[in-house]
Amino acid sequence: MTSESVTGVLGIQPEEFTIPYALSRLYPEDISYFINFGNKVTEFFRRLPPGKVLSYKVSYDY
Repeated sequence: MTSESVTGVLGIQPEEFTIPYALSRLYPEDISYFINFGNKVTEFFRRLPPGKVLSYKVSYDY
């Protein structure tokens, strides 16, 4: 879920702030860092027992 404050900061509606939108605005040298972070998050969740998955959430600061 994207905060309503994205409109004041970026001038777009929350529903417009998608992963493709965010990725298209990253510095090229930061894309591999961002993708690696996503891979680590996926690895973390895969190692959790199914009953623990909903005990965690992921937050990205963009």
